[in-house]
Amino acid sequence: LLVPTSQMDQAANLGTGETRDWQISLIPSISSNGDIAGAVVNHWSLNVFAGYARGLDGFELGLLANMERRDVKGAQIAGLANLVGRDTRGVQIAGVVNHTLHEMKGVQIAGIANTVWDTLTGVQIAGGVNVVKGGMLGTQLSGVGNLTTQSCDGAQVAGAFNVAVKDVRKTQVAGVLNYGSNVTGAQVAAGLNVVLGEVGGGQVAGALNIARQVTGGQVAMGVNFALDTVRGGQLAVLNMARVVEGGQVGIVNISDTIIGQSFGIFSFARRGYHRLDAEYTDVMPLTLSFRTGTRGFHNILSWSPQLTPDDGWAFGYGFGSEPKLSK
Repeated sequence: LLVPTSQMDQAANLGTGETRDWQISLIPSISSNGDIAGAVVNHWSLNVFAGYARGLDGFELGLLANMERRDVKGAQIAGLANLVGRDTRGVQIAGVVNHTLHEMKGVQIAGIANTVWDTLTGVQIAGGVNVVKGGMLGTQLSGVGNLTTQSCDGAQVAGAFNVAVKDVRKTQVAGVLNYGSNVTGAQVAAGLNVVLGEVGGGQVAGALNIARQVTGGQVAMGVNFALDTVRGGQLAVLNMARVVEGGQVGIVNISDTIIGQSFGIFSFARRGYHRLDAEYTDVMPLTLSFRTGTRGFHNILSWSPQLTPDDGWAFGYGFGSEPKLSK
């Protein structure tokens, strides 16, 4: 949209082009490199408003936009946008957006967005969003969100959300949501953490943690949910897991199997401790009590029905422990 068709045609016809020490552009159609600007690699480039070149091997400054058909080696600074058609090795700084169509090795800093349509090795810092279409080795920092459609070997830190479609090999920290296929390190979010596979470190959330398998534990103000095994424990209002190797602490704890202890107002393990008691006293002719949880610590729910008009009725709740006295 910004580059005249004649310049693009000239660049395509000239092929490899040449290298020049410097160039000055007012706009792409008004440049010291003339019609062959799209075929020239510049060492020093000044674009009063916007400029267009084959590539950069040095330093470039533009009031609005810097545009390269192919590779950049060095640094670009633009008030609006830096746009690179192939690889970038170095630094891109823009008031609005930095975009590299192929591989990025270096640093991108933008007021709104950084985008890399291939792999990133380095750092992205944006006031809005960072997007990497390939894999990432490094760090993403943003005010709103970070997204990589492949694996993230590093850290993602965002005010709202972090998404890695595949694996995260370090850490995700977000104000609302963290998502990954598998996480080797940890997830920390004020809202929720979601992992389709395994979490190697742990999950800490204000509302909800979801994972298939967790090594290290889950901590939440709301709910912890593990489809398979939790090794380390769960701490939340509601804890749910298939197998817990460690312990559960919460208002409600639910599991299939627990290897350890479960502390809460109500705890239930399908393969855990269950006992039904019937009692008679001179105060209550019949009291039925149900004990559930673990042998070391369990909840006791009791009920005394009104068998005759003269009898009263009662509901009871308590805690109990049944230690092993012999092998």
